[in-house]
Amino acid sequence: MSGKSKVLVVFPSQPESNKSLILFHPIKVSYLISCSSNSNDIKIYNVVNEKSTDLAPVEVKSHHSSPVTSVAISPKGDYLASSSLDKTIVLFTSESLSKQTQESKTITFSNVITYVTFSPTGSYLAAATNDNIRLINMMDHSQIITFKAHDGMIQSINYSPNGNYLVSIGSDDGMLKIWSISQVSEDSVEPVFEMELSSNGGDAAKTMVSWKPDSTALSYTESQTVVSLTEKDGWQNNTVFEQNGHTRDTNGVAWSPNGKYLASSGQDKYIMIWDPVSLETVNDFKHQNNICNLSWRNDGNCLAFIDSKGQIGVCWNIIPSNLASPTAGAVKSNSQMLSEMFDSPDVAEADDTPSKSNKKKKSSSQDIDLEVEEELSDFDMDDDFIDDEEQQPQTTSKKMDKKSLVSSLSKSSYSSVYKSFQPGSTYGERKPRYFLALNMIGMIIKREDESSSKSGGSIEIEFNEVSFHRKITFIDNNQFDLASLGKSGAVFASTKVPTLYFKPFDSIGQNSDWSYQVSENDKVIGVSIGSKYIVACTKQRTLRIFTLSGLQLTVMSLCGDLITMSQSFDDRLAVVYSNGGSLRVLYLNLNDGNQIYHSDLAISPVSTLTWIGFSDANDGQLTTVDSNGIVRGLMSLWPTKNSPLQWSPIKDLKSVSKTSSSVTYWVVGLNDKSIYCILCENQPQTVPRPSLSPIPISPILLTPENPNNLSLEENFYKAKQAFSNFVQTDQFENNETLTKQQTLFDSDILRLFKNSLEDGNVQRCYELCQLLQFKKSLSIAIKLANDKKSIAISSKIVTIMDKFNVTAAPTPSNSLPSSQTTVTSQETKSTVIEVESPKQKSNTTSPKISSSSSSSSSSSGLSKLLSANTSTSSTTATKKKSVLPFPKVEVGKDNKKRKDIDEADGKPLKQAKK
Repeated sequence: MSGKSKVLVVFPSQPESNKSLILFHPIKVSYLISCSSNSNDIKIYNVVNEKSTDLAPVEVKSHHSSPVTSVAISPKGDYLASSSLDKTIVLFTSESLSKQTQESKTITFSNVITYVTFSPTGSYLAAATNDNIRLINMMDHSQIITFKAHDGMIQSINYSPNGNYLVSIGSDDGMLKIWSISQVSEDSVEPVFEMELSSNGGDAAKTMVSWKPDSTALSYTESQTVVSLTEKDGWQNNTVFEQNGHTRDTNGVAWSPNGKYLASSGQDKYIMIWDPVSLETVNDFKHQNNICNLSWRNDGNCLAFIDSKGQIGVCWNIIPSNLASPTAGAVKSNSQMLSEMFDSPDVAEADDTPSKSNKKKKSSSQDIDLEVEEELSDFDMDDDFIDDEEQQPQTTSKKMDKKSLVSSLSKSSYSSVYKSFQPGSTYGERKPRYFLALNMIGMIIKREDESSSKSGGSIEIEFNEVSFHRKITFIDNNQFDLASLGKSGAVFASTKVPTLYFKPFDSIGQNSDWSYQVSENDKVIGVSIGSKYIVACTKQRTLRIFTLSGLQLTVMSLCGDLITMSQSFDDRLAVVYSNGGSLRVLYLNLNDGNQIYHSDLAISPVSTLTWIGFSDANDGQLTTVDSNGIVRGLMSLWPTKNSPLQWSPIKDLKSVSKTSSSVTYWVVGLNDKSIYCILCENQPQTVPRPSLSPIPISPILLTPENPNNLSLEENFYKAKQAFSNFVQTDQFENNETLTKQQTLFDSDILRLFKNSLEDGNVQRCYELCQLLQFKKSLSIAIKLANDKKSIAISSKIVTIMDKFNVTAAPTPSNSLPSSQTTVTSQETKSTVIEVESPKQKSNTTSPKISSSSSSSSSSSGLSKLLSANTSTSSTTATKKKSVLPFPKVEVGKDNKKRKDIDEADGKPLKQAKK
């Protein structure tokens, strides 16, 4: 070796192999991870400093049944991913690398996985399987983007540090291809650059690549040289490192952390360090065996390698002392900056000294992104940060604005490539049998024909109710991969063959099924069906609306790329599309063309949309589910006519199962009481036939101080929401139905009122009484307060009675009636408030209610909650302008008596004793 250098050689690691990998941990920089193509194990070492010798692995992971083909570390270093000849990818944590609970998750494929690598933000894991590249969403592993990359086996894939590009090497076709990540969501993906390597065929399997840290150059090994391609020249300008270089084929390359040096290794057993400016070597080192792979350490002058004998070596001070350090001025990654901000003990200097006691405890990996802004508010930025735009060494670094840092980290962490999908489809898994559609009506199952890639196989349509329709089976000659199932029929489309096809279940005449041929450049990417209309969305953002007979009714443009869409039984259409990185919802009534809602989609941070559909309840509520398990409904949250629609969470599916985090609640449909799910590990299987599990819908409320009150608050919330939704419907003008809904609302309010009364919560009792819809309900509330001898509450209710105003039912021209409109009803003439003096009754001083025996039948159901023995009075209550938060609406003599009002919860309130 020329120059002053210390070498730690060598300690056994893996069995002999010409294909081995070695990686320094990006955060816990002293740790090395290695794997070999002749071993099932992944070994982890802790190389603290140059004094470390004869190291044994601190941890050995054996998750595979066949040899490992590659290993990758997430950018934050909290978990690892490995691929194997056993056709699986295993995501796992390490006891020595993370303090998280040790766990692993296996993803199984139908082909061998040859290479895996994480995106710079950790949002995606790229996997090479035969000739395809799969981008796996790390928040929802069922969301996979797949595209064909090569003709034959893929040797390796690597993300650029900025996440904009992905490079792949084909070992069979001998091609190097660069892909733009912004384009991989399209059906037909083309590389932005491709070239044929001079070492074709099997020799291409020895080609290794490395990105320059600033993503401006890509270097690869070829013959006895290293070649660099630059982005600014369209990857056409080649820089060759060959002067006084290797004498045999090169098989390893790695850029230093600051991009000032390039390391290469060859079959001549040499490691050479190059200056990319002068294209000359600044140092070299000869080993006794062929070197397979190289890895720089992030925090120092150190380079590790693994040879063909499975031995690991570490070169300390590989860059001579008279030259700049390989880490000086290096641009820090997002994960490094976050770790420095939180001063994690896990990011301690690589020496034998223990961590300082005054360092902050590291946040869990799941919490870092979400708590960045909160942590930064108490964090004093120092000079360790380097401006993103500055890539040259600086003696004094510029302080980065806190908000800018949070914004840049958040954008990079949450950025993702959206992929369109059909609700209820498991097509992405591509097994021999999978679902094209699965809903409350039934299922459409696709059976692939493995004997021929050109044959579409067969399609089976089964129904949940056998009496609805017999099973339908037909041969698929169009390679359908999109489908939607309705009560009138099923609509199919293919992203391969430009065909749209409708198969009716019942029709007026013969030959009522139909099909259309679409343009090759404008293939259908989404379909839906209701009771009267069929909708197809194409790649060019065009919505085409058909009648059941195939009549082309409407053609309209969509303001973004389709993500998914769903159609209700009564032909309301919801379309989710991406526009400028955000998800938006277009919600239309296809019967009259009215736009119901057009705004952003509410979704959890760092999550993806997994399902959209409509409730089978009378209101047909539009509902979504995201990969975090949050179910949301689009509803009116205030009981006033024409109140705007808002997204509201109605269930957290992940809170249902607290025993197993691997259970997936695959949503199929819902009604007003339950969400129907299939419990599975990842996606439901077609055999055996999946069963639906009802998950009760409950609002996501905070637990009160007295947990026993939670069920009452949930019932109140549901009643309030049901009444708010009812106000928006046409049935609001029906007096009988209106009275029933008001009575249901009041009954739940009174139950919660009684509970609050027992707790002595005067303020809550007063607020609840303000929500009551009937005067008779207020009468019952006063009776309850009298029985509890609560003067304060009774007095408050009396003030509400004085302000209570009876209003007329609304007309179509006005939303809710004016509080000054008055009507005369039986109830307004039946209730009077009188307060007895202590002289009149010595054993109580609480207010007392008197009411006529001829109370309105509209409130007779409420009287069953608590009967009140009262005296009669003919005095009419005084009407004043209402100042209550919710409008009061009552109707007259045609109210229908409501029976068994208290049977809703099975526990009717006891009658109060006089």
